[in-house]
Amino acid sequence: MSLRISRRTMLRGVGGALVGLPLLECMSDSKGVALAQGTTFPKRYAIVFAGQALGGDGWAKNAQMVAGVRSTAEGHFIAPAQTGAGYTLTTPLQPLKDLVADFSIVTGMKIPYSANSTEAAAVPEGGAFRDFHGGGCGPLLCGTRSESPSFTCRSITSDQVMSQLNKGKTAVDHLVVRAQPSWYLSGSSYAGRQYISYGEGGTKIEAQTSPQIVFRSLFGGFVPTDAGEIARHQFR
Repeated sequence: MSLRISRRTMLRGVGGALVGLPLLECMSDSKGVALAQGTTFPKRYAIVFAGQALGGDGWAKNAQMVAGVRSTAEGHFIAPAQTGAGYTLTTPLQPLKDLVADFSIVTGMKIPYSANSTEAAAVPEGGAFRDFHGGGCGPLLCGTRSESPSFTCRSITSDQVMSQLNKGKTAVDHLVVRAQPSWYLSGSSYAGRQYISYGEGGTKIEAQTSPQIVFRSLFGGFVPTDAGEIARHQFR
């Protein structure tokens, strides 16, 4: 026997507030294409950032390194060679093969930069300060030019724009989550890489690294009454 629960029922359990809940399996219909009560899925705005050098550091598009060993093989570069519908999925995109009709891949974009000067004033609009890593943060996340190689942004990110436009419609206006809890190289630090969301004027927004705290922030006000459900909720 499967349990189907509406989002309205779940929201009552959270104290009547409208919360931007993640979609749980019990909230969808038997086919997983609509909510349990027959209404359409709510829209969500999300930004996921995973920095990856595409041919940078002198690497060719078909080069890779596994366990410290470099090799060359076709099909492992992230971006497909073809454009438009019906493109061939590359190795990194294989996990998305069942969803290929649901998303688009945008390729060929480039961030402008000053090739002849390292002066901040010489950086083009929406461009990067001339260095390999830190100068690309601002244009990538904000569309605002970088004036130094500092891994920081000078303006608000689009997720926070959306959060402000919809402020108060949910109990949690936004969630900023980081998958990497600690820096992985000895002798250096994040140096600003740990930030992906910025408020007005480039104010850094700290990211949460604990899945448990994120879960509690969404469901902390939901208290089941059945003993079995209480145990299951605490376990989750």
